[in-house]
Amino acid sequence: MSGLTTLFLGLAYLGVACGLAIAKGGAAERCAAILLGGTWLLAIVARLLLGKEHIEYILLPADALLAVGLLICAIRFGSLWIAALMCVQSAAFTLHAAYLAYPPENQNEYIWMMNNLSGLALIILLIATLRAWWVRVRRRAAPLAALTPA
Repeated sequence: MSGLTTLFLGLAYLGVACGLAIAKGGAAERCAAILLGGTWLLAIVARLLLGKEHIEYILLPADALLAVGLLICAIRFGSLWIAALMCVQSAAFTLHAAYLAYPPENQNEYIWMMNNLSGLALIILLIATLRAWWVRVRRRAAPLAALTPA
C-alpha cells in the first residue's frame, strides 16, 4: 500500500472516530477526540511542511503534550479508558524518543509500530464513544419503559 493511500485511510479512520466522539460522545469523549484529532492534524501539517527528515522533532513534544492533556482529562472526568489511551500515547512518546536516540536502519518496523499504536488509540476512543452513546440511549429509554403497561 502506498504512503498516500495509508494517509487517506488514516484520515478517514480519524474522521470517523473523532467525528463520532464529538457528535455522539459525552464530555470525556469530546475532550479526548479534540486532543487526539488535533495532534494527528498537527503531525500531518508538520510532515507536509518539514518533510520526513525533521518530523520527529515535532512529534516528540506533541506526543508529550497529548499525554499530559489526556492525563488532565482522565483526572477531570475520572475515566479509566482515557487513562488507557494516555498509556498508549505514552508508548508512542517512548517510541519517538527511542527513534531519535537510535535511528533504525530499517524504518518499516518503526512505522508499523506507530501505525498500530495510533490505530489502538482510535479503537479505544471509538469503543468508549459507542459505550457512552449506548448508556445515554438506555437512560433515556428507561423512564419510557417504566411508564408503559406490561
